Amino acid sequence: MALVTTLLMMGILALMLIAFTVRLRAQGFFGLQSQSGLAALNAAEAGVADALSRLTANPNWATDLINQPLPSGGARYSIRFAPTASVNNIGGGAAVPGPRGPVQPGTAFLVVDGEQGLTHRVLEVIVTRQGPANTTASLTGSGVIRLRGNVEIDGIQGLSNPVPVDADVRSGSSANAAGQVTWTGAPGETAQIKGSVFSASAHPSAIQMAGASVTGQVQNNQPSPPPPIVDITGRIGANSGAPAPVLVPGVTTLAAGDYYVGGNLNYSGDLDLQGANLYVAGNLTVNGTIKGQGSVFAGGNTSFYGDSEITASNAEQVSLYSKGSVALRGFDGTTYLDNLVSAAGNDPNGVPYSTHWTNTKNWTQQAQTFLANFGPTDYGFQGSDFDFCIDMLGHEGTADVTPPFVVAPNEMAPVVKLNALLQAQPVSPTQQFLLEKFTYLQHPTDQLQGLFAWHAGVGDSQNDVNAALANGSTDGLADGSNDAYSTYGPAQQALIYNLISSTMSQLDYDKLGAAHFNGLIYTNGYFYSENEINIRGGLIAADDGSQLPGFPDPTNPGLQVNPGDIYLNNGVRVTFVRDLLEQSGSTIGTFQVSVWMSR
Repeated sequence: MALVTTLLMMGILALMLIAFTVRLRAQGFFGLQSQSGLAALNAAEAGVADALSRLTANPNWATDLINQPLPSGGARYSIRFAPTASVNNIGGGAAVPGPRGPVQPGTAFLVVDGEQGLTHRVLEVIVTRQGPANTTASLTGSGVIRLRGNVEIDGIQGLSNPVPVDADVRSGSSANAAGQVTWTGAPGETAQIKGSVFSASAHPSAIQMAGASVTGQVQNNQPSPPPPIVDITGRIGANSGAPAPVLVPGVTTLAAGDYYVGGNLNYSGDLDLQGANLYVAGNLTVNGTIKGQGSVFAGGNTSFYGDSEITASNAEQVSLYSKGSVALRGFDGTTYLDNLVSAAGNDPNGVPYSTHWTNTKNWTQQAQTFLANFGPTDYGFQGSDFDFCIDMLGHEGTADVTPPFVVAPNEMAPVVKLNALLQAQPVSPTQQFLLEKFTYLQHPTDQLQGLFAWHAGVGDSQNDVNAALANGSTDGLADGSNDAYSTYGPAQQALIYNLISSTMSQLDYDKLGAAHFNGLIYTNGYFYSENEINIRGGLIAADDGSQLPGFPDPTNPGLQVNPGDIYLNNGVRVTFVRDLLEQSGSTIGTFQVSVWMSR
C-alpha cells in the first residue's frame, strides 16, 4: 500500500513538473509574441510619422515604401498605394474609391504594415491638414488691418447654403500702439461688420472703428492663434519638374494636373483652373481673373482682377498662396456708369439712360428684398413681386401696371439697354469688364440667356433650374426658379431657394460692376484690395519674416505697409464662406491624423 501511494505521488509530481515546464515555454512564447507585436506596432507608427513628413514635403506623394527598416531591432514597415491599399486624395476635387469606401477630397487614406519577424501589425489612418487657425475669421492678419470707404464684411455657411454665420476680423499685431485695426470713411460712406473685431494689442486705442457698424464684440488685448505658415517656396520647388502651362489669349483653361513657370508670369486674360495646380517661381500678374477650382502658388508678388460672373456652386474656388504681397483690384464700375449715363443723354426711344441705370439698381434691390421676405416655403409663383422685378429687369415685353409697379413699355429691360450703350463705347478694360457683367445679367440679343433671362414655359424653366442644381449655372435662374418652383419636391425646393438667394445677394445694387473672387487668399506679404471687389471665402496674411517691411501705403504714402497687413479700400465686400475656407484648409497648415484604425 505504501508503495502504491509513493508511486501515485511520484506520478502527480511528474505531471506537475511537465505542466510547469509547458507553462514556462508558453509564457516564453507569448512573451516573445507580445514583444514582436509591440515592435511591429511601433514600426507601423513610425511609418505613419514618415508618411506625414513626406506629405508635408510633397502633398501629392503616392510612392510605395517597401520594407523600410527601423534603426535597430529588425522591425520594418511598408506603405503601398493602390485602389486596394493607400490612396492620396489630398489634392483631389472629388471623392475617389478606396479600400474602405470613398476617400474624400483633401484627405489621404494610408495603410501602414509594421512587421517584426513573422508578426504584423497594420494601421489604417485618415490624414488631413489642420485647417485655418480660426474658422470664424473672415480676415486674419498677423499685422494691422485698415479699412477705408464703403466696406462690408459678412458671413454665410456656403454659397449654396447661405445661412448667416459670424465673420470676425482678427489682427495678431501685439504692438502697443494705437490703430492696429482702423476704419476711415468720408461723409456718406459706411462700414458694416457682421461679426466681432479683435486685436492682440493691449493698447486702449488699438481698435479705431468710430462710425462703423459692428454686430459682435470690439475687444483689444485678445491674442489669437497665429495664422498657419505654408511652405510656399518648398511647394513650388517640389513641383519644378511639372510642365509649363500653354497660355492662349482671352481665356486659358488648365486641366487637372500640375504646371510650373520658372520665372515671372504676366498674362492678359482669365485663368480658369479645372482641378489644376499652378506653380510660379516669380511674380504673378494676371490682367484678368483667376477662377475655377484649383491652387496657385506664387514665389513673388501677385496681382489680378476679380471675375465678372457670379457662381452659385461651392465647387468654384481657388486657393491662392503668394510668398509676396497680393493686390486684388476691381474696376470702379459705378463711377464709370454714373458718368456714362449722364453724358449719353436719352436712348433711341427718348428715355434717359440715367433712368435705366436708376431702375436697374432699384429693381435689383427690390427683388432682393422680396426674396428675403419670402422664405423657402412661400417662394415661387408667377405674378409675385419678385417675378415682376425680374421681368422688368430683363424682359423687353409689355409694361407692368400692377401696383406698386407702374412701368412704361420703353422703360422695360434696362439691363439690355445699358448693355447696348456699353457696346457703343470705346474699348477699355473697364468697358469690357462691364460689358461682360451686363451680358451675364441679360444677353443683349438673346433674352433666353443670362441671370434675368425669361422663359416661354415651365419646361424651359425646369431646364435652367436643373442646370443650376447640377453645376451652379445661373442662366435663367432668377425667372426659372420662380416659375418652376412648384414642380419640385420640398427637398429640392430648399436647394433652389438657397441657390437663388445666394446668387441675388451677391448683386450689390449700388455696385453692379463689382468683380468676384471665390476661395482662400493667403500671403506672407500684405494684402490690398480696391474698387468694388466681392471676396467670398477668406483672407489670411501671415508674416513669416521672409518679406521686407517698409513699403508705402498704396493710398497714403505717408503710412508704411508691412507683411501681414490687410487693406480693404473703396467698395470692397468680404463674405466669409465657412464651407469654402474649411475646404481650402486641406491645402494649408500641417498634416495630422484625424482617424486611427488597427487590424
